[in-house]
Amino acid sequence: MYESITRGADSDNSLAVVIRYSTFSFIANADLLFHVSDSLALFGGVSVATPLSSQAEVTSGDFSIDSDVTVSGYTVLGKLGVALSL
Repeated sequence: MYESITRGADSDNSLAVVIRYSTFSFIANADLLFHVSDSLALFGGVSVATPLSSQAEVTSGDFSIDSDVTVSGYTVLGKLGVALSL
């Protein structure tokens, strides 16, 4: 998974600062599908993501800095739903 977030801000002296943060992550999924009937099913699952590499870029006018960023931790996402076949 690739994510990119960009934020901008103006300071009191009207100098614009833009910060861009990008990360590339690994995601693992485990899903379960339970058929209630021929046309109805229940599903659920869990996904876990952890960052592999991250980078930050700060730009202000003609000035720019790129840097690798150390990010640790993980994200857990649960899902539950109903599927219909028409």
